[in-house]
Amino acid sequence: MKGMWRLLMAVGLIALGGVLALSQQEGPPKTLSIVVEEVKPPEGQGFEVKVWVDKGCGASYQVGDYLTIFVQSAQAGYLTIYDFTPTGQVIQLFPNQYHPDNYIQANQVYQIPGPGEGYRFRVDPPEGMDIIKAIVTTQPGIAPAGQPDETNPFPQLSNDPEEFAKTLSIVVEPAKQWGAGTCKFYIGPKLGDIRIESEPTGAEVYWDGAFYWFTPITIPDQRPGPHQLTLRRKGYQDWSGQVVVKGGELTTVHIVLQPLEPGWQSRAKPPERVGDVLSLIHI
Repeated sequence: MKGMWRLLMAVGLIALGGVLALSQQEGPPKTLSIVVEEVKPPEGQGFEVKVWVDKGCGASYQVGDYLTIFVQSAQAGYLTIYDFTPTGQVIQLFPNQYHPDNYIQANQVYQIPGPGEGYRFRVDPPEGMDIIKAIVTTQPGIAPAGQPDETNPFPQLSNDPEEFAKTLSIVVEPAKQWGAGTCKFYIGPKLGDIRIESEPTGAEVYWDGAFYWFTPITIPDQRPGPHQLTLRRKGYQDWSGQVVVKGGELTTVHIVLQPLEPGWQSRAKPPERVGDVLSLIHI
């Protein structure tokens, strides 16, 4: 779940999460895209800010696609757009070197990049989930921002998204002075969520060989396709099998563990689909 920035030339392209930026010269790649934890302030506490992409939030973009961001605010103010990376970087998308004026009017839809602005967003590897956060403040200088220039048109603001989120939640108080919106989209195939339940509950969950937590548990944002699942609970037979995650969907597996008994042997019964629930039981 990563993305990459590159600065190239002409109608400059910006890589957003896999979205690539072309400007006048080729510069070092910068990773953009996924983050597991949303930055504050949360939506609903300030005035309404909507942010979306041309295919719609939750959509999937393929490498080489072009992407446009749209923003609309219930109040006039100063717009700052951030992108959060899987490597812990926070990149400022707007304002930038190409468009330093970030004041917007209320209830108008703004397109970024706008027509003829000399740059555009192109989707680039690697694949993953990208999260964009838009914040509008009624006064300038409230939201953290870098100073874009020719050598750094899209400033990197932090290597610690968690700390940056805490900073945001402090500097944008009180709520009347700001609004926020979030949009997530995918680069490559959509990820899926897996819900793991067991009878009895409290079984250790090993997902693709690594301990995750105890049942019941939902594991978000997994690549579509087969994954290895193992459940262990004291006094019960271990269960191990393959579970298929579907992109853009929540798949639920319910596994009945059998108690340990002398001479007990079992085999895993093939999954039986009940609606969107996979029932995995021992016989």
